[in-house]
Amino acid sequence: RCRGRWRASHRDRRHAHHHGPACACGEPNTLGWDILRNHVTAFVACPDWVAARGMRILGAPEKGDPRVISGESGAVGAGLISTLMTDDSYAELRDLIGLDKTSNVLMFSTEGDTDPEHYRKVVWDGAYPAE
Repeated sequence: RCRGRWRASHRDRRHAHHHGPACACGEPNTLGWDILRNHVTAFVACPDWVAARGMRILGAPEKGDPRVISGESGAVGAGLISTLMTDDSYAELRDLIGLDKTSNVLMFSTEGDTDPEHYRKVVWDGAYPAE
């Protein structure tokens, strides 16, 4: 189970949603943060296993999907979407953001295999298994 936190904003739900990682970044970009905090429905903080799940999913996708080599920061979104869609304890959040099996989700991974040894530990050796 994902033990991450989420907080719903009571702003207009027509605005864009953000499901992004902190991933040891320390603090958000001050320019981007001002925009995000005023135009999102929910914020999600994810434990390491969610990012690791995303790395594994992207690195070994379903048949027909392209393989993406991504580090934690780039893969946490895929891990989060997968967790939200498969764990019914997050049904309330799924409903809040309008996520269902017909949703189209655009993600950007701006991080590749920046630490090959750590990448192998996560993807090959199973570091940070799901709780």
